[in-house]
Amino acid sequence: HDSDMYDQRFLSWLIQQGRLLPNLTHEFHVKRDLRDDRVAGYETLTRLRNRPSLNPEHIFAPSTILSLEVAATLLAVEAAAALLSALDLDGRAVPVAVNCSAAVLTDPDFIVALPILLRRHRVAAGMLSIELTEISYPGLDDRLLENMRELGRIGVPISLDDFGKGATNFDRISELPISEVKIDRKIFQKCRNGEFPVSLLREIVDYCRSRTIGTVIEGIETDADLILARSLGADWGQGFYWGKPVPAQTILSRHGA
Repeated sequence: HDSDMYDQRFLSWLIQQGRLLPNLTHEFHVKRDLRDDRVAGYETLTRLRNRPSLNPEHIFAPSTILSLEVAATLLAVEAAAALLSALDLDGRAVPVAVNCSAAVLTDPDFIVALPILLRRHRVAAGMLSIELTEISYPGLDDRLLENMRELGRIGVPISLDDFGKGATNFDRISELPISEVKIDRKIFQKCRNGEFPVSLLREIVDYCRSRTIGTVIEGIETDADLILARSLGADWGQGFYWGKPVPAQTILSRHGA
């Protein structure tokens, strides 16, 4: 019952019944500064209520109706904004990121709704960022690029997620208006295991630094992983080494809020 096929069928049934959105919930995964280990931010992850093991990528798969995907992404923005507000009141404000597909980022309804939500929740510039998930190549949609630039103008930074997965390459970094690159955990693990040369990761980090783009190493799970990530000169790290994603209430209780 945990197979991808079963998950996809279950999601299709929820969509057909109009029950997907009410059953979505959110958790947050911490991002740490690799220089001093401080909390540098959080990533918002969409989960299915009462079925947290379901792969969240299925919720935002190309087969999902775009209007539903837009609505689900905006729910994640609402959850991120609520956490931002609570952390700000607690005096511990750090940026919170929301995952977004290229399809959603090119949708006019999303581009109109996002700044409205940010104003409603009084989210300061730079505090909510968008993590752009894997996009197709070659070529980039002009509307996608323009929307990314527009978000930059209103203070919403863009991260490129899953770098090294699929069709991503150095051209992507130079063409997209991004402030951060997240190196996919599978690439990091293959370098750690000797399947790929570590120099590959170092080249990516150095290239990003030359373009004043921050770098995040995903998939840090052990002391050895942390040592390797720090040796690469990356800015931030993310992974189970610092714990699994947790609900907002857990983060706030840890802060004493």
